[in-house]
Amino acid sequence: MTLITEQIEKLAELRDKSILTEEEFQQQKTKLLNSNSQKCDTEHISTLEGLADFDNLIYADQDTKKEDLKYVTRLLIFLSIIGFLIGLRMSGFVAVCITVSLWVYFVPTIVAYYRRHHNKLAIHWTNVFLGWTFLGWVITLIWSCTNNIKRQE
Repeated sequence: MTLITEQIEKLAELRDKSILTEEEFQQQKTKLLNSNSQKCDTEHISTLEGLADFDNLIYADQDTKKEDLKYVTRLLIFLSIIGFLIGLRMSGFVAVCITVSLWVYFVPTIVAYYRRHHNKLAIHWTNVFLGWTFLGWVITLIWSCTNNIKRQE
């Protein structure tokens, strides 16, 4: 826009020096302003096309987020079933305690999937194999909370 303003100012100087007539000045000014509006229209159209692509990206990301949430839901259901099956031989209270313990054990995995972390699978398997050590569990929890997540662009 400043380029057009500068060009109009130069045209005004030429008009003031009597190099251009008032009619020629108005014609050139109209051409510049019309070319700018067409440029703005094409920019506007390309922006709208970009927004359509952005909507497609969001919907695709929502599909992957739904898949991640389905995985977390299945994991929690599986852990609940395992906890109750193990605890049924003992008592109902023990079954609940085992289930809650399994849920807490997999908190780093759940956080990674919920936040759509880039390394969610690595976090999951690190949690499975090293989460039984307190240090391994804390490391995977910190890893799952890092800012290495998939962003909507």
